[in-house]
Amino acid sequence: MVVGRLVQGAAGALVVAVYMPIVTASVRPEQRGRAIGLVVTIMTVGALAAVPLAGLVAGTYGWRAVFLMKLPLLAVALWVGLRTVSRIPGRGLPRPGAALLREGALLGGAVAAVLLAFEQAGQPVAAVALAAAGVGLGVWWARLASSRPVLALVRTPAYGITLLSLLATSFYSGLISFLLPYFVADVLGGGAELTGVVLLFFVGAMAPVSFVAGALADRLGTGRVVLVGSVVGLVGMAAMIPLDAETGLLDLGWRLVVLGVGAALYNTAINAAMLAHAPAGSEGVAGGVGMTVRTIAMTVGPAVSALAWTVGGGGVAGYRIGAVVVTVAGAVGLLVLLLPMRTRRALP
Repeated sequence: MVVGRLVQGAAGALVVAVYMPIVTASVRPEQRGRAIGLVVTIMTVGALAAVPLAGLVAGTYGWRAVFLMKLPLLAVALWVGLRTVSRIPGRGLPRPGAALLREGALLGGAVAAVLLAFEQAGQPVAAVALAAAGVGLGVWWARLASSRPVLALVRTPAYGITLLSLLATSFYSGLISFLLPYFVADVLGGGAELTGVVLLFFVGAMAPVSFVAGALADRLGTGRVVLVGSVVGLVGMAAMIPLDAETGLLDLGWRLVVLGVGAALYNTAINAAMLAHAPAGSEGVAGGVGMTVRTIAMTVGPAVSALAWTVGGGGVAGYRIGAVVVTVAGAVGLLVLLLPMRTRRALP
């Protein structure tokens, strides 16, 4: 299972890192927001259909069948890719050399060690050792010549601010992936079926709004849409804090709809903003770095939420502590976006 998930992760990394360069090569700059919004919409609709379907298949045929049901879809995706993407002149997957493999091992090891450090939060010695190993591997990677383009991109003020906001805001994954299922199970006394229905409010709100967000980003600019999405998402996170054992499905649902609308506006526009702030020819690096940061946040977010849940003793108290932590992270993501605006206004 672990080996299989590692292979899936590597394949997924290739997909999410290259879809931004494909968008750049396929559409004009003024259409990037709509193109990214369409991609996010398709991903969201896929998730919307997959959640109940996977639960049905797993309950009927077992968990292994969930992986097998993807094979026909993957075959279609491979066929479409071979007939389209591979025909773009000058495009293709380079053969990995020793330098690329070394860089991947160092950076991947650094990220993995940091994530494992959060997982071992209950064992301080192991957590500190893993964190130190992650920092060491990261410093080693930063000294490589091949890391310079990535570091130069991250140090760019506009891109760096976007990245920091993305890191903080993506902590909402802790609310969706950990706190909400535990709240439904432990506080509301519901099962997996109720959790699936509840998540449909969130995913169902994201699907139609994502494409609209892309069109708005093209028309109004990515900065405004990112800011609005951050505010709406923060309102949705804050609205989730007061939930208790008396919360009904509709009361929970409208809060998740608000959070889903904010996530759709923010995620679509922030991806377009990363492309806009990346120098020509570095779209792949920009997409890869952005997805790495998002993945780290979406892994650390649930880990931090789990720690908050445990500190609070579970139940309503544990849920609320975790929801407050996630909301504070969202506020930091919004503050990161607002500070540069105030700085620019103060300049003569």
